[in-house]
Amino acid sequence: MPSRTPRTVLGVLVDAPADRLVEVRFALVGDRFRTEVHDAGTGRPSARSAGPDEERGRGLLLVDGLAERWGCRPRAGGVGTFVWALVAPSPSPVPPSALTPA
Repeated sequence: MPSRTPRTVLGVLVDAPADRLVEVRFALVGDRFRTEVHDAGTGRPSARSAGPDEERGRGLLLVDGLAERWGCRPRAGGVGTFVWALVAPSPSPVPPSALTPA
């Protein structure tokens, strides 16, 4: 997930209005990596199938494939929502070359 988090955040930034604040939080929970992406949007995101030529629409599919668990919750105070994901450690280290875009 850490290597995919920028893509998820980028998706939020692309979809959010220019004046909307986006907050990203990271934490270690035991041996799990937890990430949260908060915004003031009113809707709940949903996973969808993107066509092969579409540049957007795969963020939650990536999260679903990489995370042990994930979900969406309303933010405290009732303004906006956040998507959270809990990722287990890799069984083997990922070589740095796998993290750089082709």
